[in-house]
Formats: sequence, structure tokens, C-alpha cells
Amino acid sequence: MNDSVLVYYLQSEDFDDVEMYLSNNGDDIYKENDLVIAENRKGERDIASIRKKELYPIKYLPFKIENMKKIYKKFDIKNDFSKYITNKYKFEYHILSKEELSEFYERYRLVDYNDFEMEFQRAKTFFQTPSREFLFHTSTFMPFLLSMSIPQNYSCMIKTIYMEERNYDSIDQLLSDIQILLAQLIYEGRFIQRNLQDCISLFKEAAKANTAAAYTGLAYLYLENNNFNELTKAFTNFNKAAALGDLNAIYKLGDLYRYGIGVEKDMKMASDLYLRAYEADYEKFISFYNVNPPILYRAGDIYYYGLNKPVDYYTAFYFYNTAYRELYLSRYRIKNRQELIDNLKKKINLCQAQLDKKYFL
Repeated sequence: MNDSVLVYYLQSEDFDDVEMYLSNNGDDIYKENDLVIAENRKGERDIASIRKKELYPIKYLPFKIENMKKIYKKFDIKNDFSKYITNKYKFEYHILSKEELSEFYERYRLVDYNDFEMEFQRAKTFFQTPSREFLFHTSTFMPFLLSMSIPQNYSCMIKTIYMEERNYDSIDQLLSDIQILLAQLIYEGRFIQRNLQDCISLFKEAAKANTAAAYTGLAYLYLENNNFNELTKAFTNFNKAAALGDLNAIYKLGDLYRYGIGVEKDMKMASDLYLRAYEADYEKFISFYNVNPPILYRAGDIYYYGLNKPVDYYTAFYFYNTAYRELYLSRYRIKNRQELIDNLKKKINLCQAQLDKKYFL
């Protein structure tokens, strides 16, 4: 028996089916059709299936035993995915059983980077502006979105595809966008179970790309927890997002200063931030009538309550009325929309009453 050694023949597109492999530790631990990790003809670690195994005379081996290629380990579908699966074509050679193939596609749905980028942009359009295809598209896209939100899986997909022609920043940004969108859907409990801890984890990952929307998302989640430490985190993240120009973060930071949430009250800061958000939004659209309704509402509050400005019911009325109009004409998805509508109606009536007093009584 010492004159022979157990050799394995592997099968895959990048392996020579006549080349012999030895077990890494010399033990007979693999059987036919097992998936294993070994060195392919390009000198890369790759996956292959064991076509057959047999005892072979040592004296007839093509190389010395120490120079023979080795099987490193059995392929682990859960733990080895990110390291060794780099493109979808591996599965078209029937390396995996039908059951394993189905499991992989269901969990990871690997695609070409260009296809993915285009598909993701199309999906974002459906998410933002629901259409007839919305529900169907979402149900098929969600598993894909879930798997691609994991950095290791995402990196695995793109690392060998056009990487030399790609900008690393844009790739990081796309992953950040994926994580933000998924966190928003999980937060809303749409198509997936609501889990705030998962949302926080996704936003934290997305924030690694220094993305304003990720900081804002984190801040909103921390704001929901009514304890000092979390409110301080909300302030910190709104501040980071505001520094990057996020309009939602700017006006929410104004709210924190106005009500002393996570920071000391400062009406001047609140007023300055509300106006900064309004001016930035106005400049973006070059039109008073396209400004975000919550921003217009807060601009109205500056003049209604006299937040570091003289009380001016006419200007406040103008802001409130425009915000009310925009709620019905704009495509903004606004949280607590009905509450905002009710508050605007109330403020519009109060302004009208004050103006009637001033000009007609």
C-alpha cells in the first residue's frame, strides 16, 4: 500500500480533467461528486467537483509527491461563497447539484456588474414612483438586494469584472445606495419583516462611504429612541449629513436646536438652519413651488413664531399655503403626511385670522 497513493481527478471549466490531485493531508476524506477548493490551471484557487479517485503507483506519478497539486478543502456553500465564487458561469457547468444550484441562485442571484448596475437604477425608479410593475418587480428584486447589501458578496461579484476600468469611489457609492434603499424598505416593513437593528447595521455600513443619506437614516433611527445617548447620536449624524448638504438633515438639525433635543436649545441656530435648507432647496429647483413641503412648513414657523426674526403673518401664510399646495402636487414621500396637512390647515387659518384683524377689523 505504501507503493501507492490516492489521487483525485477534478472536473470544471478551468481544470484539466486528466491532472492528478492529492488530498492536502493525505487522508481519504473526499468522495466522488464532492465540491472542493483546489488550484486550477491558471494557478488560482477555484471550485471543482471530484470526477473520480483511485490508487496510483507512486513511481509513475508525473511529479514528486511534494510537488503535486493539492486539494485544499471541501467547498462550504455558506462560508466559502465570498472567497471563491466570482462569476455566475461556474454554475452553468453543472458543478452543483440542482438543489445546490437553486439554493445559490435563491440566496445570491449572481449577475454581471453592468447588468446589476442597470437593474438597480431601474428598481430605484420603481421604488420611488410606484407603477403597475412595482409589486412584481419588488418581490423578484428583494432577494437580490438582500444578498448584494452584504459587502463581501458584493465585492465578490465585482472584483474580477471590469475592475480595472472602474472607479472605486463609484463602486463604493453604489453599494452604499443598495444598503440605504434596503434599510429604508426594512424600516417601512415593506416586503420584508421590520427590524430596526438590521436598519442600523445597514446604515452604518453605508456610512463607510461617507454618504449623507446614510448618516440621515441613522439619525432618524436614533431619534426614535427616547434616551439621551441615542439623541446625542442623532445630533451627531444629522450634523455629518448636513455638512454634506443633505436637506432633510439640515432642517431636522434645526428641529433639534429648536427643541433642545440632543443639544442645547438655540433659536438662532434653528432659524438659520431652516432658512439654509429653504435657500438650498429653492436654488436646486429655481422655483418657490418645488421646495420640499416640510422645509416650507418650518420656514413658515420662523415668521409665525418669530424665531430670531420679527413676526410676519403674511410671509408665514405664504410659506404655509405653498407647502399645502406642494403636498398635493409634488412626488415627495413624506412621513406623517396627514399630520403635516392638518397642521398646515390650522396654521393657514390662524394666519388668515391675524391678517383679517390687522387689515379688516
